[in-house]
Amino acid sequence: MSPAISIRGLRKSFTLHLRGGVRLDALRGVDLDVQAGECVVLRGPSGAGKSSLMRCVYGNYGADSGSLLIRDSGAEIDMASASPRQVTALRRDTIGYVSQFLRVIPRVSTRDVVAEPMLARGVAPDTARGRAEAMLARLNIPSRLFDLPPATFSGGEQQRVNIARVFAAGFPILLLDEPTASLDDANRAVVIALIREARDSGAAILAILHDPVAREAVASRVFELEPGTSLPEAA
Repeated sequence: MSPAISIRGLRKSFTLHLRGGVRLDALRGVDLDVQAGECVVLRGPSGAGKSSLMRCVYGNYGADSGSLLIRDSGAEIDMASASPRQVTALRRDTIGYVSQFLRVIPRVSTRDVVAEPMLARGVAPDTARGRAEAMLARLNIPSRLFDLPPATFSGGEQQRVNIARVFAAGFPILLLDEPTASLDDANRAVVIALIREARDSGAAILAILHDPVAREAVASRVFELEPGTSLPEAA
């Protein structure tokens, strides 16, 4: 079976206009496959392009060149050239992304924030909200908070809501950017268990984990990224 994620020759650069037009070569010809049922952890120093690679996979960043194939229901879609409609469909059905920040609509309850990805895929409202409540409880969010908007929560609580939103939906591909950051030991253990369960159930996982305990617990393998370079702006 083809990989869930197949990256070939991926390049991404940024022009720093406030630095006199210096061009930062963030990703330089990355080749990487992620299979279903494995967790690949990106490793490298600050500036190596770990978050940039993650955002390219999710379609937040466009690639300068190369291919980024996502397996979706037997077909392969190149995220590097996908249409907005294809990107939206992949985010709804296939790719779940735990970023370092929770971005939600104000005044929407925590229960509905977590249920929303399931509702978007046609899960019955009662079922989606029930799964949301179960995942929130597993992540130690008290039930008295379910009706409150997560914008009022602490950083660690918001991170757990972010994790619940993605893991409750059961995406076949997971992108995890520091999912254990801001968490105490007990909640870190819960997140580690969720990642291992998803991996062992066949999810393809690409993760950034600076936490050595979490990395050792979940990584099938580690992929090293080298720092980018600063280049003169092209004429």
